[in-house]
Amino acid sequence: TEANGSLLAENSGLRIKLPAETAQRLRGHVGREITLGVRPEHVSVGVEGGGMPAEVRHVEYFGSHWVADLATAAGVLKAVIDKAQRPVPGDRVAIGFHVDRLVLFDTASERLLPSATTRLHREAKRHGQH
Repeated sequence: TEANGSLLAENSGLRIKLPAETAQRLRGHVGREITLGVRPEHVSVGVEGGGMPAEVRHVEYFGSHWVADLATAAGVLKAVIDKAQRPVPGDRVAIGFHVDRLVLFDTASERLLPSATTRLHREAKRHGQH
C-alpha cells in the first residue's frame, strides 16, 4: 500500500513502513500479495509505544539467550530474547521488527523480492531453495 509517498506492508492489523531502499525496489509490486520473512534475531520484544500484540507460547533457554514462540494475528513466529529477560508462557507482549532486515517474497511465485536486505542476493532465488 502507498501512503503519503511511503510504502507500507499491511496484514492482520500489522502495518510496517518499509525502508526507502526497499520501497523504491518494490514500487512495481504495490497491491500484490507478498510474504514477509523475518529472522528471530530481528524481532524486538517489549516495543515501547505499541507494536504488534503477541502472546508468548513457548520458551527455550540456550545459555546466552532465550528463543520464544510468539502467537500473533499473522501466525506464530520466533524471537531471540536477551537472557536477562525471562519470557513466561502466557505473557502478552508487543513486538516490532528491524525493518531494514526484512526479507520479502512474491507469494504467488515464491520469488525473493529485492529489498535492502537482499540487494546482494540473486533476485530469482526461491524460498527454501539453495
